Amino acid sequence: MRAPNWIFASIAAGFISLGMTACSSPGKSAAANSTTASVSAPSDDQIVAAWTYLYGRYLVLQQENYDINVEKVGYNKIKCNPLGSAAFVNPNMDVAYLEAWLAADKDHAVILNVPQVKGRYYTAELLDGWGEVIANINERTYPNHPYGKFALVIKGTNPPVPAGAVRIELPSAKAKMLARVELKGTPATAKRLQNQFTLDVPAGISIDPPHPVPAFTPAAPIRAEIFDNVAEVLATYPDVMPKAPEYQALALNVASYMTGNDTARKRVDEVVKTKAIPAFLAGAKGFGTQKGGWSVTYVAGTFGNDIMARDIIKRGEWFPAPIRLVR
Repeated sequence: MRAPNWIFASIAAGFISLGMTACSSPGKSAAANSTTASVSAPSDDQIVAAWTYLYGRYLVLQQENYDINVEKVGYNKIKCNPLGSAAFVNPNMDVAYLEAWLAADKDHAVILNVPQVKGRYYTAELLDGWGEVIANINERTYPNHPYGKFALVIKGTNPPVPAGAVRIELPSAKAKMLARVELKGTPATAKRLQNQFTLDVPAGISIDPPHPVPAFTPAAPIRAEIFDNVAEVLATYPDVMPKAPEYQALALNVASYMTGNDTARKRVDEVVKTKAIPAFLAGAKGFGTQKGGWSVTYVAGTFGNDIMARDIIKRGEWFPAPIRLVR
């Protein structure tokens, strides 16, 4: 599913009205550039586009908050989910499943040890803070090093790493690992391999706590509150989406438009309630493979500029409940 054409038209119109160019100045983020832009009243379509863009980050932040603050799984600790259980996010009955929130810092790398897996599907998928794939570790993507040590380092840093380890650069300090090993009729073997994924974590890593977000659910998504701390939320993780600077500028303008203006806030909330959320839910129902009235979505790794597809996939993967099926 591609983002509707009106979303891209809204971005262009937004930059014309803001008196800004589509590209940020070198070395400046959209947040920094926004301080020099005059606040203009966004159109309904621009509010919808800004909400849809931000919602993807909020889904990941909510999952991180749930895992760390509620489930208490901790950072740099692998959680092996029980075989045959659906009591976790994104269950798959055909694989042994494991996950972890990984966190490095400028002075320390985290080492992921991947076991040798023969004759069955496996992968260790690393996702960034917007749900985009950083790396998929398996025999197809790393044919010369399909198992062994992988050193996870923050891009632009040079911490010590073990000899022979493959360096994987993270765009920021944190990443989510979702790993799977095919059962293939021998669950005991898959379980053994599941437990052989390990982490070597040096002492002294500095880890920021999850950025707090308001409570929301699939049935009642966040509304105007999504614009209350836009600059802070955008600063929590860089986004590789090509049009991220434009979407971020739209979101910052909506936030500025609302600030200290109850009438503007009520308008934004109403647009989100009556247009943005219904459009998202309608897109989710029509997304993926239709089976008996259900939409079944499958993992996609890179989304280009398709904010709607990224949100829908993240809704299925990142909400703290198994909701891969959307009625």
